[in-house]
Amino acid sequence: MVFKRMHRSNKVNPIYIDTAFYSSSKNICLLELKVRNRPGVLSNISRLLAEKGVNIVKVIVPKPSTVDVKESDLALIIEADHGTRSEDIVRDLKRGIKEVIDVSLQKSNKGFLFMNFNPILFIDQRVLLFPFPAFAEILRLIDEYGITFLALLARIGEKFGQGIYRLFSRNIQGPLDVQDYNTLSAAFLDALQALGFGAIEVVLNNASDGEVMFRIYNNFECSHYKLSREPKGYFTRAVIRGFYRMLWGREKVGVKELKCIARGDKYCEFHVYMSL
Repeated sequence: MVFKRMHRSNKVNPIYIDTAFYSSSKNICLLELKVRNRPGVLSNISRLLAEKGVNIVKVIVPKPSTVDVKESDLALIIEADHGTRSEDIVRDLKRGIKEVIDVSLQKSNKGFLFMNFNPILFIDQRVLLFPFPAFAEILRLIDEYGITFLALLARIGEKFGQGIYRLFSRNIQGPLDVQDYNTLSAAFLDALQALGFGAIEVVLNNASDGEVMFRIYNNFECSHYKLSREPKGYFTRAVIRGFYRMLWGREKVGVKELKCIARGDKYCEFHVYMSL
């Protein structure tokens, strides 16, 4: 089975994780609401805030709600005129919209807003946000400790990839069939993009026959390096190897980084295959 996905750089947009927000000049606040889960509630809230001259910067739904859930949590990052009192906004929401059960308002602190959300979940698994500058400090240990640290980094990456496999495979009962191999492989590649490794372009997804090829644009790991003579996707290759070792049930899995942005290529290209 072959999948091809064209890469369009102008279609790949960043996503801001809903845990923190910063504005250096705007009067930014966080509204946290508990509402009855009914159609039109958000529309009513938006209309009332617009009448008060309040602009909604972002809407956050911490936990998606299906129609059988009676109450939902909702958070709004808002920009209010400096003459608008936050107490008035809270009062009007409580009085003016019957579906609003409770509402609280948090003001920014020197431009920063930190959301009261915890833990952070990816699908339904807890995750830890790891800023790239912190990871870059880890990569610098490669220069300091060489092959010793690379072996440790590879081990961590393989465990990471194995964890992704378990996340997607736990609902599959019995042996994998042909479609399962390709479906899990496709889910893994989508997960890499969702987790921030970079924008993924699938060239070949023939996991059922033991071969996959894809490209990562703006690979988070390799973008740290400049003008390297060799590919630098150490951690990325280990994650890939860990996943496909689990998927194919064998230790010998080849992962080659054919192209790498650290060497000046437009993307990092990975060829994954069963090794004899």
